[in-house]
Amino acid sequence: MFRFSIRELFWLTVVVALGVLWWGEARQRSIDGAELWDKNVQLHEQLAHAITLLAAEYQERLRCDAVMARTMAERRVTALARQQRVP
Repeated sequence: MFRFSIRELFWLTVVVALGVLWWGEARQRSIDGAELWDKNVQLHEQLAHAITLLAAEYQERLRCDAVMARTMAERRVTALARQQRVP
């Protein structure tokens, strides 16, 4: 049959060990990459939700500012009309 020296068996063991380590590291990187991808998707969804809430709040503030500006303008017009009527 085959006759191997101790040196050849040692090198075979080293090569197999390196191959197993490389495979394990590549597999772990794949798992870590998938976890990072899931976390990225989750953060993206949270960011989109936060932007939606901020946009709604901004629109509400604009609406309130417009109502306040209209009210102030009406009061100013009323005040000017009173000043012109009073002799």
